[in-house]
Parts: sequence; structure tokens; C-alpha cells
Amino acid sequence: MKLVPVFWMLLLLPVCANGQLKDIFRALPDSLCLSLSDSHRQELIQHKTTLVDGFYRMEVRTLDENNGYMQIGHQADAWRWEMCYWKSDKGILVAVTYIGCGPMCHNEYLQFFFFEKNKVIPTKINLPNFKLSDFFEPKMAELYTQKESKTLMLVYELPQQGLDIRVRLEGDTEPYKPKHTSVLLVWQPNHTFKAIFK
Repeated sequence: MKLVPVFWMLLLLPVCANGQLKDIFRALPDSLCLSLSDSHRQELIQHKTTLVDGFYRMEVRTLDENNGYMQIGHQADAWRWEMCYWKSDKGILVAVTYIGCGPMCHNEYLQFFFFEKNKVIPTKINLPNFKLSDFFEPKMAELYTQKESKTLMLVYELPQQGLDIRVRLEGDTEPYKPKHTSVLLVWQPNHTFKAIFK
């Protein structure tokens, strides 16, 4: 078993600075924050709910400042918006995603930023490229693309605890006998993710 040096573990611990999660939430661009105005964001932070356009109510499902994680959703809808952040050797790294559903769930975006001086600065983090053959045997992969989806439907879920992103295979995959149904993207000190199949 390979041990991670204590130095890296300390650098990659989630940041727990008081109020920082809320500061990051308010600094995000509208396009990656459900098009919420600053007043709506303040209302969400203060009351855990806000009414958008007079009728659509959004709710904070999770606001975990100790672990640097936030999730927003709607009681009647399957979609969810997630944000998390942690400390790296290059600064405070932020991840934001929106998971939409209908009929199959998928990430409409997954973006990374550095947070510095109350501003978010976009940065590129390379994620592994997955293929159908990573999850299915060849014959089953062909059946899957014919009957379920022409492309591989994966959902990336941000961590509330720890640093690793969970990726799960979406849809009814049981008839196609997948080799794997999920992948853990394990954060590496060189600012990449290593894929471990489950």
C-alpha cells in the first residue's frame, strides 16, 4: 500500500474558514449559479430558500461549511446544483456542477475555479476520458448504444467529505451486465484525478 506523505495530506484538507463557503457562492458567475441574482443568493444563505420569478422555490439542501460543500435543489424536481472547495498547494480550488434529469440524469456543466481575493478565476482540470468499453463488454456496449443511449451517460457527484469525485453510470444498465457501475476520481497532488473503477 502506497502512503500519501503527510505534507500533501495537510495541503489537501478541506478548508474550514468561517464564512468562506458563502463568499465563494456569492462570487460565482450567474451562468454557473442557476442565474441567481445577488439578492436571491443572500436569501438562500439566510433563509435556506428563495422564490425565483415569483413562483419557483429553490432550497438549500445542504450547507456544510466545515467540509466546504453546498447543494441547492427543488423539492419537486430531480435536478441539483452542487459546489465544493478544498485547499491545494496552488490555492483554494472550487468545483461547481449542475445535474439535470429528464429522462436520464447528466451534468450540464462541471467547472473548476481558484478563489482569490473574493474572485473566482477559471482553471482547467483534466478529467479522465471514459469509453463504453470501460463499463461494458463489446457486445453489451453495442446493445446499450442501440437501446439506451448513443453516448455514455455518466453523472459526476461532488464530494461533501474528502476530495474524490464519484462518477456513476446512469440509467437502467442491469440488462447489459456492466463490468463497473461507478468510478471514483481520486484527487492527486499534481492536480489531476486518478480513476478507480468500482
